[in-house]
Amino acid sequence: MKNLILISLIAISFTGCKKEYVCECTNPGGSFKAFSKRTTKEKADQQCKDYYEENYGKIIMSETFCEVK
Repeated sequence: MKNLILISLIAISFTGCKKEYVCECTNPGGSFKAFSKRTTKEKADQQCKDYYEENYGKIIMSETFCEVK
């Protein structure tokens, strides 16, 4: 029984917590919500970076910044 509890706790600690994360972008005109997803923090960070690169990454001197909130 103790082994089962121990294994369960280890399994839970290795799975990421999924919750709703918002990728918010800001520029001199204000802030806007790019998207929101129910995922892990790491995946949300990567998806927000990908969103920025796809939409603003090639703009020279872009004043837009995106981050997960």
